[in-house]
Amino acid sequence: GRLLVCPRCHRPAGKAGICLQCGDNAFQCPKCRNINYEKLDALFCNDCGYCRFVKMETWLTCRFTHERHVGPIRSEAESRQASEILESLVRQLPGFGETPTPPASPGSPASHDGQLQSPKRIVGEDSQLRLLCSIVDLRQKILKFRRSTLPPEREAEAWDVGLTHALPLPSASCETCML
Repeated sequence: GRLLVCPRCHRPAGKAGICLQCGDNAFQCPKCRNINYEKLDALFCNDCGYCRFVKMETWLTCRFTHERHVGPIRSEAESRQASEILESLVRQLPGFGETPTPPASPGSPASHDGQLQSPKRIVGEDSQLRLLCSIVDLRQKILKFRRSTLPPEREAEAWDVGLTHALPLPSASCETCML
């Protein structure tokens, strides 16, 4: 085999596993000092799980989901309240009620500034995305309630949430709606 190394002083150990320098056992776990007598050269320590050959790291990245402003809508009063909340959320959108500005030409300095991703801009876009997700979620709940209360011949009226000028209908091509 392989050369045994002392876990304490990191010098070569003898064939029996005893370090010639400090007298420590080379078969013990470097982390918890446990010795697995059933399999001296085990891959993992049977006590703490340490592995002297492989280092495994796990990274978990999380992000906030959009807030749920209301539960399922069951009455007309809840529907009116949800519509008011929806209207207030839409008013929070940046640029609501303003006329859109034309996009900058590709070579202009303004278009270059828009491509820079500063941390403040990323945080702003994330909060806008959460706001849009909340709007879409709330709007879908209102539409579901209205569809359930109207007779089938008047189902088209369910799409009139009162903000059709500000909110497009959910579609498969909308990145925000697909979250």
